[in-house]
Amino acid sequence: MLSLIFFILQFLSVMWVLLDSHRLGAKRVKGGGFFNMSSRGWFFSCALLWIVFFPIYLFKRQQYKREYSGFGQELSKELLIKYTIILISFYAVLYALGSLRDFMAEKRQLDVNNLPRCDSEITKETVQNAVINGPMNKIYNFNIISFEQINTTKHPEKNDKETFCKANVLTNAGRREIFYTILKTADDDSFYVEVSY
Repeated sequence: MLSLIFFILQFLSVMWVLLDSHRLGAKRVKGGGFFNMSSRGWFFSCALLWIVFFPIYLFKRQQYKREYSGFGQELSKELLIKYTIILISFYAVLYALGSLRDFMAEKRQLDVNNLPRCDSEITKETVQNAVINGPMNKIYNFNIISFEQINTTKHPEKNDKETFCKANVLTNAGRREIFYTILKTADDDSFYVEVSY
């Protein structure tokens, strides 16, 4: 929810920079320095690197009001539509790239059985929870501190519903070797683990 609100505020602020800088008459002048930009330059700079260029524009705005006041004009409806489409397209591409990155990261966590890999973060977290809620913890207060070495011990050729793993772990009782099996649930949408020591 917060990311959506931030996206909307960012989108509106970039469009405001375009309209405001055009109205104030911001233009590129010879020898004007690094932040010497037209309204189009401010628009693209804020769209590409909002966190840097939006505050700079707010600072430069006072200078534009002093130097160019009265020289600007309202942005035509056609240009406004054009820049809105450009900005929406730009953010759509960024969103698609972010989604692709998340998808690829999620896929890398899966093994050949389409289960989480033995060394994936979600598997390690699930194993730790299984140990915390298991009998060893209740009897000996046994907890896993960290995983030091993790191996897939075997993949049964005809069984695509489980993966066998072996790990050397550091516990509050020293180093141990544990075995765990990652199993698909009946609906195949999630998994659980069985841990042995």
